[in-house]
Amino acid sequence: MRDDGVSDVLDAILIIAMMVITISILLLYGMPVIDTHQKVIRERNAVSQLVYLNEQISKVSADVFPVTSTKFALSGGSLSITDGTRITITVRNSSGVVFQMSDDLKSIEYSSTGFSMAIENGGVLGDAIVSHPKMYLENGNLSVALYKIVGTGSAGGGLGGGIINVVLKFNTTETHVFNESGNLTMELKTKYVNAWTRFLSNLGNVSVDGDEIEITIPFNRLVLTKYVVDVRFT
Repeated sequence: MRDDGVSDVLDAILIIAMMVITISILLLYGMPVIDTHQKVIRERNAVSQLVYLNEQISKVSADVFPVTSTKFALSGGSLSITDGTRITITVRNSSGVVFQMSDDLKSIEYSSTGFSMAIENGGVLGDAIVSHPKMYLENGNLSVALYKIVGTGSAGGGLGGGIINVVLKFNTTETHVFNESGNLTMELKTKYVNAWTRFLSNLGNVSVDGDEIEITIPFNRLVLTKYVVDVRFT
C-alpha cells in the first residue's frame, strides 16, 4: 500500500534537488560567459573614450580649443600618463644631416586585467590600431605629426566604477618644412611594437629590435610638426 505522505515528501526533495543542480550548472557555466561579455563591453567603452580623448587632444594641439576637459569612465580599469615612448627623428638630403631631434613623447594608457590600449603619438593602439597616427605619404609628399604629452598622474576605478576629469591644455607647436628631397629616419621606442610595425610598414621598410623600431622614408617634400599638450587628471 502506497504512503502518500512519504511520496509527496520524496517528490518535493527530487524537485528541489533538480532545481539546485540546474542553478549550479547555470552558475558554473553561465557566469564565466557573463563575466566575459561584461569585460568586452568595458573594453569597448574604454576604446571609444580613448578615441574621443585623442580627438580632443588633436583639437587642443591645433589651438582650436586652448583648454578643454572631458570625463573618462574607468570601468574598473586605470588610466595613467606613462613614460617609455621615445622618438628620434633624423632628416637627410644631398648635403647630409639637416635636422635631428629626440624627445620623450609619453602616452595616455588605459589598462585592466589582460587588456591595455594607449593614446601614443597621435594614434590609439594596443594589440591593434584603432586610430592611425598622423603620418601621411602621397606622391612623395610626407607629412609627419608628433604628439608630446606633458604631465604625470594615474587614476584607478576600483571594482567597476570611477569617473575622472581629464584636462587638456595647449602648450606649444613647432613646424619644420623641407622643400628639398631627402629621407626621414624615425627611431621609436614603444610598448606597442607590433601595432606600430603594421602601421609603418605602409610607409617603408621597418626594422625591429626588441621594443625599438626604425624606418627610413624617402620624400620629395616634408612637413614635420611637433605638438605639445599639457594633460592632468582631476
